[in-house]
Amino acid sequence: MLDYNPARSVRTERLVVREGKTPVFSRDEGRKLFAALDAEAATGDILALRDRALMAIMLYGFVRVGAAVGMRVRDFDDEGELASLVLREKGGKERRIACHHKAREYLRAYVAAAGFEPRAKEGLFQSAPGRRPALTGEAMSIDDALRAVKRRCKTAGLPSSLCNHSFRAAGITLHQENGGRLEDAQELAGHADARTTRLYLRKARKRAQAEVERVQL
Repeated sequence: MLDYNPARSVRTERLVVREGKTPVFSRDEGRKLFAALDAEAATGDILALRDRALMAIMLYGFVRVGAAVGMRVRDFDDEGELASLVLREKGGKERRIACHHKAREYLRAYVAAAGFEPRAKEGLFQSAPGRRPALTGEAMSIDDALRAVKRRCKTAGLPSSLCNHSFRAAGITLHQENGGRLEDAQELAGHADARTTRLYLRKARKRAQAEVERVQL
């Protein structure tokens, strides 16, 4: 038996991940998806209203799906000039974020149609009995949200690879493309490290594509 490990002093190459693998939809695809949701929500379909509100807060607020489906009705604070959302994140951490005006509009429509009391403790995003246009009173699970995302994306003709996390990634990417500061995106997303926020960005891929296209015969 050796008294020491001869490989102990050997340093292996560090794996550096510069971009996440979460599929992200484009600005045009996002508009197409919400246009399809708007059309169904206009008929008063409670599930379309629910799904539109859920996807809006994931996109516009960079909200993790687990925190979104864990919200209660009272976590949507619609009082006063500015609305806010209360989220319970990983590790039991609770934080309050500003609510985008489009998310506020969609949440108001959903809450009104569902007949929720303003400060109720029940789940905000509730599951449906066999996808019938009704709410069970039970909070949606992450898998319920994924099925809703897949169904809505299919209806809108978007890629089947899109998932719950695509909304968070798309929101951060759009924020940066529109001139937002990385540190602000980091704070909004609740990331402890800016390197985590950078993984969501797709600007580098577009820039690399533009550069490689400069090679022309």
